Amino acid sequence: QTSTLLLWLVWLCACHHSTAVPLVKSGGGGSDDDISVHQSSFTSNSLLTSDECAAQTAEKLSAAGVWMLGARALHTELVQFRVAVKQSGLEKLEATVLAVSDPFSLHYGKHLNLQQVQGLLAPASATLLTVKNWLHAEGVDLSHVDESSNGDFISAILPSSTVESLLGVPLYNFHHCINGRVTAHIIRTRTAARLPPAVVDAVDFVSPGYRFPAVRRITP
Repeated sequence: QTSTLLLWLVWLCACHHSTAVPLVKSGGGGSDDDISVHQSSFTSNSLLTSDECAAQTAEKLSAAGVWMLGARALHTELVQFRVAVKQSGLEKLEATVLAVSDPFSLHYGKHLNLQQVQGLLAPASATLLTVKNWLHAEGVDLSHVDESSNGDFISAILPSSTVESLLGVPLYNFHHCINGRVTAHIIRTRTAARLPPAVVDAVDFVSPGYRFPAVRRITP
């Protein structure tokens, strides 16, 4: 049981970066068909009205609803930007977990605490520096960014124009419509990010991307 719990901890710590949005290096591409959404006819506003939602979903209404493409995000609109910096030490962590779980190992029972696990997974200094230099070069004030305790996540609230420059692709408003009602709003890209090659090698994923969260239907 102890071994199972430890392996589960490794999975949580090491694989929380695995939900990666595919990245495209500079000069790479991706068509506007990379995601399956429905095009909205409006362009002047960033939010759908109920009538517009009903009109767009009438023919393709489903129990789960549909994400609809709206207008491009305003350049002044604030966006949550997040970078998962590439972790290191995965092989060492796996070996350590197996050793402390093996009754025949000298390290048996010498379990790691959360801080030790995070220390093993911390990005290499050069990797973290690459990401920070990229952000700084794009005009991000590093004194205003949030960094996880071991440096594997960096986040900041930034204007849409800055996020578009970082990602190399435009940002759009998307609206979740169900039964003719707008139930959620989110900002996403339509294609994979186009990052400099050095940055691609230094990150596991960036957000916002072009995948969408599940929207839970609330029954009154």
